[in-house]
Amino acid sequence: MQILILYANIIRMINLKLLKNLTGLVYLNITSGILFMLLLQTLSLLLLELGYSKTIMGMFTWVTLGYSLKFFLGMMVAKIKLPFLTKIFGYQRAWLILVQLGLFGLLFNLPSYLHDLNYIFYICFLIGVFGALQDVLLESFRVDKFLLDKTNMSSTYSVIGYRLGMFIGSCVSIIIANYYSWEFAYKVLSLPFIISPIATILLDKPAHIYKQKFINIKDALLKKKKLFFHMALFLISFKSIDICLNSMNIAMLVDLGFSDKQDIAFYVKIPSLIAILIGAYLANKSIEKIELIKTLRISFYSQFIVLILFVNLVIFGVYTKIIMVMLMLALYIMSGFMQVSLLYLFTIFSKGKNSLIVFALISSISSLSRNILTNTFGFLSDLVGWHSMLLFAGLLAIPSLYMLYSFISYDYNKSLIKIKNENL
Repeated sequence: MQILILYANIIRMINLKLLKNLTGLVYLNITSGILFMLLLQTLSLLLLELGYSKTIMGMFTWVTLGYSLKFFLGMMVAKIKLPFLTKIFGYQRAWLILVQLGLFGLLFNLPSYLHDLNYIFYICFLIGVFGALQDVLLESFRVDKFLLDKTNMSSTYSVIGYRLGMFIGSCVSIIIANYYSWEFAYKVLSLPFIISPIATILLDKPAHIYKQKFINIKDALLKKKKLFFHMALFLISFKSIDICLNSMNIAMLVDLGFSDKQDIAFYVKIPSLIAILIGAYLANKSIEKIELIKTLRISFYSQFIVLILFVNLVIFGVYTKIIMVMLMLALYIMSGFMQVSLLYLFTIFSKGKNSLIVFALISSISSLSRNILTNTFGFLSDLVGWHSMLLFAGLLAIPSLYMLYSFISYDYNKSLIKIKNENL
């Protein structure tokens, strides 16, 4: 009996330990999501209120260029050890603590420059670089910390945390700005970054830490150039609809009559939180039941259906609040579903040695495609209108479906992504 009680206590301790790490992972991903939305949708609404064009809004996505440089940032932190902190916490958590303190300082001081476009750009660019560093370190920690049988669960929790953060960074900031000011909203949303170093310290060290090597860019790109080339094409195509709808929906809502910030918060952003969680849950179950590639195909079809609904809305001009809420719910279910599917793909791609650098490389490709496409969509919406921009996004997505049926496969037993005869 005593042995059984001891065994039950051990199991309970393991579960509590897992719960603690997953909770910390969720919280840190919440801060990443807050940061990302403050640099994209929330900043877009601010620029719109200041009277700038949608082309300027699209160009401002380049403040997130740091997210496209994750590969280089990953190599930097893999090479440079922080004295004292690295010895105590390990290189991932040591860098995370330093980055999080920097983020708090930048965000807290940003409101002082909100009426100077140049300063907004420079400070937001620095925030983007620090945010990219936090993302790549956090994902490297997750890949090293959670074994393959926990990969699906950790991916889902990461997406849930990230999407919760995006909800806070958009909805909560809009509500605060509506009742007070944008300056106060940015100061309030800098506060979670005070707690981030504490959450980082409380995370357990990975049971196995792969030695991160400072690899040569030539080795990383040329050795398996075919793999990275196909993956880059796939990501640009596959993410085009999601990038189009998520990056431009605030401006689209304002053009379609949702000019009140409180309307956007209550009728769109709050319901979207539930939708994102539903999408993440469905993707998690889909990967478990029917495997990854089929899940990615379902994600493509759901994106295309939502795009068609948006095209119909723009063309026929039925702008009731109920229709918009239902449409945005569909959009965010699709986004949550796609995000978990892609994160699982990235995790499998990154497992093993050099997890930080490999994840950073594929994440950089993903981020760069987002910057290029968002800038393009902003320009097209000014030049040819919403409906033509949406149709362009749909055409751009079609090659990814062909790749999912012809080029990309998944070996479930070996946990390998394959492109033709090569393994990811």
